[in-house]
Amino acid sequence: WGEASAGLVGGACSALHKEPADSLEDLIVSSFVKEVGLQHESGPGALAKFGPVLAALEGELFLPLRALVEGQPAMHTTFNGKPVPPDLVATCVEQIVSHVLQGDFSEWHYSNSGGARKLEGLSQAQKD
Repeated sequence: WGEASAGLVGGACSALHKEPADSLEDLIVSSFVKEVGLQHESGPGALAKFGPVLAALEGELFLPLRALVEGQPAMHTTFNGKPVPPDLVATCVEQIVSHVLQGDFSEWHYSNSGGARKLEGLSQAQKD
């Protein structure tokens, strides 16, 4: 695990002494969601599950997800200065983060039209 991921888990474990939680897994999920910059009670954070959060920690996705959430204002213009509608950026970020936290990111990513285009030219064996 990366240093940020290990710190997050360490913080979740020490928080067990301060507030009751249903389980360590629930506390890790809620801590991860909070540190990524989301609310656990609503939006993408409400869909978070322990298995996908653990996979995100193991894959060192904590900081990239946080940067994606916090960096949305920087995505409101293209490199050439053209505006990008903030609501479209927010929707895209929410979809990405939601599917990571639900554990079905790969399935979702490669089943939509944009992701499917990335697989063109691969054999079925390569896709599986």
